[in-house]
Amino acid sequence: MDGEIALYSDLQKLILESLLGNFSDALKCCLVCKDWQLFCRPRIFKALEFASPQGKERFHEFVELLAAPVIPTFVPYVEHITLDDRLEPEDIEALDSGKLVKLYSLSVKYQTKELGPSSDYFKAISKRFPQLIHLDIAGAAFIMRRTLADFICSFRELQKLAVGDARSLAVWMDAHREIEERHWILPPLKSLCLSMNLGATFEETFLHWLADQLRSQKTLQTLRLLGVVTQPDRIQALMESVSPYLEELELDIRPFSVLNANE
Repeated sequence: MDGEIALYSDLQKLILESLLGNFSDALKCCLVCKDWQLFCRPRIFKALEFASPQGKERFHEFVELLAAPVIPTFVPYVEHITLDDRLEPEDIEALDSGKLVKLYSLSVKYQTKELGPSSDYFKAISKRFPQLIHLDIAGAAFIMRRTLADFICSFRELQKLAVGDARSLAVWMDAHREIEERHWILPPLKSLCLSMNLGATFEETFLHWLADQLRSQKTLQTLRLLGVVTQPDRIQALMESVSPYLEELELDIRPFSVLNANE
């Protein structure tokens, strides 16, 4: 009996994997399986991945399906979407995201553009997905630091944030200016994952603002710090700002000086 169950599950997985790359096949398919409505369809459409060489084409197909007069039956299942910089701002703005009533989570990845997407790209995401609660931009690159601040602070309901790739920031003069608190108010975050492979300039200008905001909000419960630290005092200040109300802390960090000594 156990063997039959394992075989059944393996078969389901193979069928689902063959459908994930094509929305049309997934919508038309009627698996001879009692779990199709309860398990298979929700699993296919719960998390949609558009960060791939074929992602832009699949995204256009997704936009067309949402634009149809009849609301597609998969809409109630969509909770998470992953995008990358192959999409243009106009591609994102064409999406009727208002029909995705269960969508609450978004990931943005850096794939192709040397200096990262334009500010218009991130403005389009903010416009189309204002309801986000979870945002993962640890794999996204920002040309300017203020673009990052604008983007994060545009999601007023945001509770969970992962941020980390700021490889482009240090080459711009904008990165060396202080963030003016009255212009950027952080959402009431409950969870923050911060990858510290950011560079000294970014840490010096961004972490001071972040620590002040978190100290003022008093909502953060979970903090994860990952990677290489170039400004240990800034990290210490950040942890002290949230320690009175923090429930969970995870550290996987190395000082920059130690890293150099090992090379």
